[in-house]
Formats: sequence, structure tokens, C-alpha cells
Amino acid sequence: MNISNGTGAAVRADLNNALQAIATNNSGSSAPSATFPFMLFADTSTGTMKIRNAENNGFIELFQLDGTFTIENGTEGTPGLAFRTALTTGIYLAGTNELAISTAGAEACKFLANNNAIFNNSIQIKGELDFIENNNKFIDFQTLDNNKYVEFRHFNNAGDTFESFLKSTANGAVEIANNGIAMIITKSDGVNFQHSASAFYDFINTGAGTLTGATRLRFLEGVNSRAELVYSHDNDQLEIIANGSNEIKLVTDAIDRLNITHGASNTKGIAHFGGGDTTGRNGNVVISGSTLSETTNIEDRKFALVTDGAFGGGIAMHDVSQWCGFYVNDSGNALNIFTSRVGTETPASGLVYRIVGNGHIWSSSNYSNTTPGLGDTDTGFTYEFGNGAVFISRGSNSVQLFLNSNTSSATSILDFNRNGSAIGSITHNGGSDVSYNPFTGGHYGRLEDRSNTEILEGTIIELVDKPLDYLCVTFDYQTSTETDEEGNVTPVYTKYKKPWTDASDIGKTVTFTYEGKEYSGIVESEFESGELNQHQYTQICKTAESTKCFGLFMYYDENDKNSRHYTDNYNDMLVAGLGDYFIRMAKDQTPAIGDFIVSDANGCGIVQSDDVLRSKTVAKIKGTTKLKTYSDGTFLVACTVHCG
Repeated sequence: MNISNGTGAAVRADLNNALQAIATNNSGSSAPSATFPFMLFADTSTGTMKIRNAENNGFIELFQLDGTFTIENGTEGTPGLAFRTALTTGIYLAGTNELAISTAGAEACKFLANNNAIFNNSIQIKGELDFIENNNKFIDFQTLDNNKYVEFRHFNNAGDTFESFLKSTANGAVEIANNGIAMIITKSDGVNFQHSASAFYDFINTGAGTLTGATRLRFLEGVNSRAELVYSHDNDQLEIIANGSNEIKLVTDAIDRLNITHGASNTKGIAHFGGGDTTGRNGNVVISGSTLSETTNIEDRKFALVTDGAFGGGIAMHDVSQWCGFYVNDSGNALNIFTSRVGTETPASGLVYRIVGNGHIWSSSNYSNTTPGLGDTDTGFTYEFGNGAVFISRGSNSVQLFLNSNTSSATSILDFNRNGSAIGSITHNGGSDVSYNPFTGGHYGRLEDRSNTEILEGTIIELVDKPLDYLCVTFDYQTSTETDEEGNVTPVYTKYKKPWTDASDIGKTVTFTYEGKEYSGIVESEFESGELNQHQYTQICKTAESTKCFGLFMYYDENDKNSRHYTDNYNDMLVAGLGDYFIRMAKDQTPAIGDFIVSDANGCGIVQSDDVLRSKTVAKIKGTTKLKTYSDGTFLVACTVHCG
């Protein structure tokens, strides 16, 4: 737009160019090289009319060159189309194909791409609200009698009359109708169902809207109540009442399928499935509110659900003179299975099974047992859900587990698996010979300092002339809680043992801390009085060609704490004394198959100088492959152990 000095023809050309730019709004596929504030620019590359901003540093889109009017997307606070006097009120694009209206910088409503709309506050409608389908009104909503009540109307079934189906009346009632009033809800009268001009089924709160009295569903014949369903606010209970009758029945094909009666023999009530009478002797299944009598409440070969009684609720099955069934103990934390039970007697005889709340399963002849098979003298077993341990005891009988095979062919009696793969078995040859496959005979040992210092597997262990002691303090440890029907919480205790090291404390009461809580108890030996103790303390072999070799180190026994209810482990070690195992050889040894092995002074094996089995012989080589090499150069090879 700048006319430079020049010849007449040059000035004329500049004027023509300037006039052409003005006439065409500076149209072109790119912006003019010289720009001015508020300059128009018809951008043919985007088909958009633009105007230069006041700062002369950019263009603002106005509309499309084809006449289409567009605006900026805008936001909730700065709408794309706003009012000069209210720049935060207007229209903006809230999302893809979502049109929104904001007022005072906040979204008021939004129209979605699926033709739904969202209003963020109340909607005020003056006049009638109509619901239209195919240009025909099918439901409307209106206020009546100067806004005193509202009414919903729809076409009737014939489609020829527009009638009310829901209406609130001036007195505060609600009417629901279908070709006439069918239900009226009022504050004073409750809910009233009208079946015909002379019959009503109503729910009435006789407490007149308060939490006293009762709410009822009445079944009438004329004006006489024949039956009621009553909820008592005072007693917080639901009642079914058959007026003029002492029983309630469920009848199909003129046959009693369910009979509930108070019965002369049981005033708490008995329910009979499959028939019943007031004596309670015809129901195939009986549900009783109190303890059942074997002779008056339930016949032979019947089933009963008892909801009360000395042993709590349960399921009982009766056959001639025998009972069996299930019941929950008083605290409700265990399911019990019993046999040979009559009435409510404690099961002093008969097999009892229990599934406890923590997942344990046990069977015992003594009802009061908590962990039969784990130190208890009564016959029983326990399966602990948490770790899969099984404990079995058989009282004074020495045989605890019987395994029997009826085949005369060689077969396995017991298989041992690890992660699904076989690792061993106990078999017989079809006759009287039993074999253990493979076999490693182990002994208990323990370091004198009672530690579990790392010992490499296969290390030679020798005896110390000192018997092992098993001292402990027994105490009650809370393992869980039980909650009864009234919500009372009772702790559940299990006998735990704390290993003790000081033999001078035997018979004394000592105090210790376990898991942050202080306990006390008497230090006792786990060996019974007069019981012989064959176990000895041990050490890593320190003597060359020692005759005191006990065997080969296997691992430390950690089952005390893990599965036997001990606070700590005794740190006993398992020592392979006989059978198949691995021996740790000194690094400079080259054993051959068949070589006898004796000890060096560092717990390792060396080849014996001759082939005679002697008291110092520890093992015999059965394989020369180095199964494992330790960092000090010592290594493991397969052997048979001969320490005994």
C-alpha cells in the first residue's frame, strides 16, 4: 500500500496494485508482505476471510469465503460466541460434536453427539411438558388447580382417550391409576390398593407416621380380616398372621407342601415340608424352633433343621434310633459333623468332625479338643488350612496310620511328590518285603551354641559327648476371635511353646516377650519323666579320620516355628547317617567309584587308604561327577553313607 516516487507509469502501476488489493481484500494463497493493523486478507488457501489484529502480529479468522459463518471453539470461561456486555456467557464447543452453553463462565447445559442433553441445574417449565414420538404426543405432564398439584397423563389401552395415571392431589395424597384409581398413598392412611369398589388391600402404619405401632398388609373378606403381614416397629419383627387358624399352609394340587403350626408338642412352632399335622410327625423335612424330641417331633428316616437348643442351630437326620447331622457351635465359628447323637446330649461318643473358621478341619473323639493330633492324648487328626500340615494321634495305641494294599503284585503303598513330580515311594514286592525308595536315614543334631550358622551341604558332622535338651515354656497365644449372636467377642487361644536355653531354669516361672507382648510360664523339658534321650550335640568334624563321625549335613529343621506352634526353632540339624546322599570332598581329592571315604580336619572327605569298612569310614563313592563345586574348591559327589 506504499506509493513510491517514480515516473508517471510507475506511480500509476503502484496505484492500480493498491486499488486491486483493496478491491479483492488482499486475496491470495499467502498473506501480503506488507501488513497493517485491521487489514483484511482473503486467504484463498484456507477459504477464510481474515482481519489483522491491532498489534499487527497475526490474523483473526472472520468467516468462510463461501459465506459460511464460523466461530472459535471457545471454552467454558471464554465462549466462542459471546455477548459484548457479558463475555463469559455464550456458546462454545465442549467436545467433538458437543454444543454447550455457559453462563457467567460456568457450563449451564450441554448437547451431546447422541442427541442427549445435560442440564447442570434445575429446569423450570411454564405450562405443559409433552413427550412426543412420530409427531404424536403420548405422555404429558402438567400442573392443575393453580399449581396446587401435578398430573401425568397417557393414552389408555385403546389409544382413544388421554387419561391420568399418576397424580398428586391438593391434600398431599398420591394416586396411581390404570382405568380408574388402583392405589392411593397418604400420610395418614398409608398405602391403599383398590381391587374393586368393595375390596381393598392396604398397608397402614397405625403409628400415624411415627416409628411406633405396626405396618400391616391385610387380606379382607368384606370388612373381616382373614390374614395379615405385620411389621412391628416396637419389636422390630415381621409377623405372618392367619386369623382364626393355628397354622399356615402352602398347598398345591390340594396337597400340603408346607405346614407351619404351633403344635401341641412344641409351642415355639414347627414347619413341615411334604405334609404335616399338629403333632409334627408327618413332615419329611421338619424345621423346629427348639430342640426336637426323637419320639414326638420327627419320625424315622426324616430330616430336621433345628434353630435352637443346647448345641446351637443345626441340621439333624434321624433313622430309627440314630442321629447324625451338622450343627454350629454356640459361638458360631465352626461347623460340626456328628453321629450317634440323641436329643441335645454332648457327643461323648460317636465320631465328631469340625471345620473351623480359619479353614482347619479336624476329627476327634473329644468334643473339646482344639488341635487333635498335635500333642493331645485323644484320638483325632487336624488338617491346617494355612500350611497344609496334617496331625494325627491315636491315644495310647502305638499305631497311628494304617496303609493297606490288597494286591499280591508289587505296588506302591505311599508315593512322595514335589511340584507334581515323583521323588520317592514306599513299596512292597507283593509279599512281605517293604522297601523305601530312595532311602536316606537321618539323625537330629545341634551346634553347642544353638545357632544356625551356615554349613555347606554334605559337610561331615561329628558327635559331641553331650545329650540334646528340649526345654520350653508353654503359654496361651491368641490366634483368633469368636463373635456370638449378641456381638460379644471372645479371644481364641492356642498352646504355643517358647524354646528355652538355660537348663538351670527348669521348674521356674520365667517371663519373656513375644510379638511385642509379655508372657510368662514354667520352664519344662519336652521329654517325659524317665524318657530316654538318644540325641546328641554335634559339630563340624575337626578330627582327621575321626571315628566319631555322625553323618553328612543335610539342612536345619525349621518345622518347629512353621508348623508346630513354636515361637522359634530349636535349630536342630538333619544329618544323613545311612543310605543315599552327597558328600563334600576336599578340593584336592580325585575319588573313584567304590572308594571308602574318611574325614579330614575341616569337615570334608578324603579317600580312605584301604578298602576295608572301618569305624572311621564315613561313606562309599557311587559316582565321580561333581554335582556342585563350592567357592573354596570343595565339591559334592554322590555316595552311600555308612555312619549308621
